[in-house]
Amino acid sequence: MMGARMRVRVRPAKREGADRVIFDQELSRQEMRPDPDAGIAISITAEALHKKSRYRDNSSYRYDIILSQAEVLELVRQAADPR
Repeated sequence: MMGARMRVRVRPAKREGADRVIFDQELSRQEMRPDPDAGIAISITAEALHKKSRYRDNSSYRYDIILSQAEVLELVRQAADPR
């Protein structure tokens, strides 16, 4: 639909560590919706932040990213003029 992929990458915040991509695909209309209290909500299903391989946990989790209209406009502005 949009022609560009969204990628969510996680890594430790307080120490050195490897990056891990938990989401990498095109967003669909179902994953983006207006949020009456903010602006837009992006809701994705992705891997867990921490895999528990010893338990064979292959769970997926729902992550919501909620942006105000001002934040969306600032993202568009920065994308149009990356310095």
